[in-house]
Amino acid sequence: MDIIETAQDKMNKTIAVLNRDLGSLRAGRANPKLLDRIMVDYYGTPTPINQMGTVSSPEPRLLVISLWDASMISAAEKAIQKSDLGINPSNDGKLIRLVFPELTEERRKELVKIVRKKAEESKVAVRAIRREANETIKKDCKDGTITEDDQKKAEAQMKLVKDLQKWIEGYNELKTLADELELAFDFYKEELVTEEDVDAAYAKASEAVEALELKNMLRDEADQMDCVLKINSGAGGTESQDWASMLMRMYLRYAETNGYKATIANLQEGDEAGIKTCTINIEGDFAYGYLKGENGVHRLVRVSPYNAQGKRMTSFASVFVTPLVDDSIEVNILPANISWDTFRSGGAGGQNVNKVESGVRLRYQYKDPYTGEEEEILIENTETRDQPKNRENAMRQLRSILYDKELQHRMAEQAKVEAGKKKIEWGSQIRSYVFDDRRVKDHRTNYQTSDVNGVMDGKIDGFIKAYLMEFSSQES
Repeated sequence: MDIIETAQDKMNKTIAVLNRDLGSLRAGRANPKLLDRIMVDYYGTPTPINQMGTVSSPEPRLLVISLWDASMISAAEKAIQKSDLGINPSNDGKLIRLVFPELTEERRKELVKIVRKKAEESKVAVRAIRREANETIKKDCKDGTITEDDQKKAEAQMKLVKDLQKWIEGYNELKTLADELELAFDFYKEELVTEEDVDAAYAKASEAVEALELKNMLRDEADQMDCVLKINSGAGGTESQDWASMLMRMYLRYAETNGYKATIANLQEGDEAGIKTCTINIEGDFAYGYLKGENGVHRLVRVSPYNAQGKRMTSFASVFVTPLVDDSIEVNILPANISWDTFRSGGAGGQNVNKVESGVRLRYQYKDPYTGEEEEILIENTETRDQPKNRENAMRQLRSILYDKELQHRMAEQAKVEAGKKKIEWGSQIRSYVFDDRRVKDHRTNYQTSDVNGVMDGKIDGFIKAYLMEFSSQES
């Protein structure tokens, strides 16, 4: 579709401009790309200086320009002086030399600001292009220029572009932090910053690497979806019901902290305190991917406030997470895979029977998108004496068959998730929360923390990361 192609072309140009701008920044090292935007009047034609000769960097802070036409040395020098490069060139009649001074602390900080500004400008431009494309698609659909199916395909494509853009932004952010770390180390060697400043820059870069690595673990299609999180209290009455309500608060706080929209779809209060069960819809990017590892039984050990003797008690509650899938199943029929035959209908029906080829035979070459297996779907229809109507009926049957195949796949995937559900009892727990010992431990990864209050306040990122790093590859 022209709209999509135009949008992608504009986005590619935006990224190309960003790369060019970043390459032209003087960052203390001699880079031939710094000359990409410097134009020289070459006999009446503006020409990039790097197209008029060869540019080399024999030393880290030195560029040497050798022009094919030595008579243009003076013009090239003037172009460099008029540019924003900030360096005075020198020549020996044959070569132009550019010596780059060491960066000052002020210049380094300025460069960081410039890079961030240019990156932000590019992100804004890409968002504007995507928004314009979506608005054009909706307008064309309303005007009847494109069909509703075309609109859905286009919007799906734009969503894919949006998802890819998020990855690009993540890598760009990481690159910026890595550059800042390098600058901080250089500053430290020049005694311009302290060791603590370097450590802080390293911590920020390391955190960004881990976040991107963690996101890379979410490869399954369902990982990107919203999710439904259900909590059930186990045996133990009020104590277990109170524990279930504490888990509910923990996940609600986690959702709030991470910018997810959490809605309680169902809640059944406990007999005296807490809850018996609750269902929470959590909406946001990769909600299911991050929370799927919470599936299982959660064990609490504490001195119960509901025990008159003040005894240490153990309680259980189960957490069950499933992807929130749209009920509407899109059936994609490839016209190229369809072939038609006609034949004469048989049986009673008047004089046209056996004279007019009103019966239709549809052959569809189906390839399972999940397994790659191929099969031929054969449909014959002789419902009416009208061939076009029979074709329509055959296509309706084909849609029904393909719908059923997709439904069966989803049911099979749901069954796999259901199989992971464990009984709410001793020995089946995935995580233990021991309040007295100030310890929360995941029994699958052995990851643990002493910050019990933090965990119960929604700080479970460490557990999520440990699970995905160890088990995500096994689920693909």
